[in-house]
Amino acid sequence: WIGNHPGADGEYTGLPERVSGLSEVEASRVLGAEAREFILSDIPGFVRRTLTRVFVTYRKETVGVVWNQRGIESTFGSEALPPLKVISSGYWLLMLALAFAGVMLAVYRQRSAFKVATNPLLLSTAYVAAVHAVFMGSDRFHLASIPAVSVFAAIAVSSCLGLFVRQQ
Repeated sequence: WIGNHPGADGEYTGLPERVSGLSEVEASRVLGAEAREFILSDIPGFVRRTLTRVFVTYRKETVGVVWNQRGIESTFGSEALPPLKVISSGYWLLMLALAFAGVMLAVYRQRSAFKVATNPLLLSTAYVAAVHAVFMGSDRFHLASIPAVSVFAAIAVSSCLGLFVRQQ
């Protein structure tokens, strides 16, 4: 229900007040039925919302800063939070760009998009993205993808370094 109700924007939505008196099981039953009805009433909208949630999950990396907010504020003050979020997100987006380049290099080297697309690292990343995208998006959900992103980014970096060394 969190990501599948009128007004859902792809990120966390608190539970409605109308279920506050219900047990967790009963609230889940009620809201689950509403979510299924909402999804089935607009399948193309569900697909759009799911893609939006994938974007929301991978667009930034601020969860490390948020999880350490109290310590950062006590050490550096609250004015340190925005620049740290920008630095963290910038690094994450650079890593994603390098990973994309690494995937493209892998496709080129393998001469098979199918072989690369069925690589366990890409399949596991796609699985993680797909499972969470059905419900909601959050940068905390891409944490499981970081090893795959790192490996494919390393392919791009090592390829660039190899080209640089060969030219000399």
